Amino acid sequence: MSTKIFYVHGLGGGVMSSTYIGLCKHFDDVEILQYPSESAKYGENLDIICNKFFEVLERDVPDKIVVVGSSLGGFFSSKLVDEYVRRGCDVNKLGVVLVNPASYPFEVAVVREYPAELVNSYDNIMISQNPNVKKVVVLTEDDEVLDAFKTAERMKENGEIVMFKNGKHSCYEALENDIIGFVKRFC
Repeated sequence: MSTKIFYVHGLGGGVMSSTYIGLCKHFDDVEILQYPSESAKYGENLDIICNKFFEVLERDVPDKIVVVGSSLGGFFSSKLVDEYVRRGCDVNKLGVVLVNPASYPFEVAVVREYPAELVNSYDNIMISQNPNVKKVVVLTEDDEVLDAFKTAERMKENGEIVMFKNGKHSCYEALENDIIGFVKRFC
């Protein structure tokens, strides 16, 4: 049985992300869905991510699909899943692992003083719930970027929430075995 893993990085992330590198170390078929997170607006980024995802699936139809998203990539992963469901794709083939997802990117962007033209494109857009999709939400209490408790509250009806005491925002290295275990659940 074949499994395709898609990784959606966070703000400023990419192929050098420890999560992407770690996924590639543990799994054979990992595709990164790169987007210009620091320069493109919400709609443009979502189009780039969705287009690449569905282009890959047109060429290669796996038995199972796992989407892993970190931070802003977790937010975009939820929107990607919306599109997957909207297109009538089989949700039984899909598993999602969100790692410290940005449940309301505008809130973080304003506090961190990101450029207004980017920040404003995320106003009033929350993470999607996707209740019919198998999902694990990984959060760390000591996240220095996002409020893990707010995120847990916003996502309490949205799959299994696993809260770790330590790990910080970029928690892959601290939680590698746990994150890989969550991904393997869906393979």
